[in-house]
Parts: sequence; structure tokens; C-alpha cells
Amino acid sequence: PRKAGYSLFVQRIHVHVTDGSAGVTWRFADSIGTKLTGPFDVSTSGSTYTQDFGPEGAQLADNATLRFIVSAGTAEGLISWEAYQKQTATLAASAT
Repeated sequence: PRKAGYSLFVQRIHVHVTDGSAGVTWRFADSIGTKLTGPFDVSTSGSTYTQDFGPEGAQLADNATLRFIVSAGTAEGLISWEAYQKQTATLAASAT
């Protein structure tokens, strides 16, 4: 689970299609629905895609998660990503 006041920064997404399927696409978005990358055409086995967002990375909305979205479940592949989280909002301290 994501912590309140923290954001995920995606630096790189790498896709390698091992078993393609005609007409199938893959894409990535945050849990709010904001498109991050894709769609990637995964109809050809051996296809490789890399999306590099640089050292700072692409910031997802506060408390959002990364989602992998497929148009159909008939292709296979390997997916890797590099990301980190950091505090992006000032949180008030609570008195006890």
C-alpha cells in the first residue's frame, strides 16, 4: 500500500514479448487512470520496448499505484520497471 503524502516515480519500463498475439496491446497507467506509456503492440514474438523517463522519473499522483493494462490475455512476455517513492507532501504531525 502507498503511504499518504508519498508519490511513486517510474524511471524506466521494459517489455520483451516472448509469445505474441495478433491485435493485442499492453499499456501502463496509474491507478487513477492517467496514461503513463503505450499502447505497445505485442503481436510479434521477440519485440522489445523500453520507455525511459530519465533519472527523476515520471511522477504518479499522490498515493497512486502502477497498473499494467492488457487489451486481451493471449500474449506472453517479460516486464520490468525501475521506480522509487519519495515524500511529496508535507504531513502535519499529530499530538499524542
